[in-house]
Amino acid sequence: TERFVQIFADETYTYYLDVKTAQRIACPYRDDEQLIDVWVKLVEPQDTAYHYPQTYILEHYYLRPAKKQIQLLCEAEIAGRPTNDLVQKPYLDANWENIVPGSVEDSLYQVVIEKMKVLSPEKKIKKSGGSNFFDNVLRIAM
Repeated sequence: TERFVQIFADETYTYYLDVKTAQRIACPYRDDEQLIDVWVKLVEPQDTAYHYPQTYILEHYYLRPAKKQIQLLCEAEIAGRPTNDLVQKPYLDANWENIVPGSVEDSLYQVVIEKMKVLSPEKKIKKSGGSNFFDNVLRIAM
């Protein structure tokens, strides 16, 4: 199976989703919401001249289906193979951006949401009751 699957293209880039790392995760600091965690590879169209090594952009996103929002955690230009020293912004609740209709982020968001329905169907999340505070925070079972 291909690791990076083309999800769409525009006049600037062809966008590929890393299907091996795409996943649903719990939203930090909330136990009642899931996020989609994805890496996207952006490749410029190549002209007929030979380019080595191929450069591309690698972006790491969180998508928030419950509120139709997106958060960019990392963007890096890569020549050849990426190293493991990419600097990522920490998750911050204040960094969520609303999706602007017709934007690149809108296209990315819509396609990834649809792909994730197949790759990783959403799971039901149990709502925490008040007694779960003791178990989750204080580690005391009631």
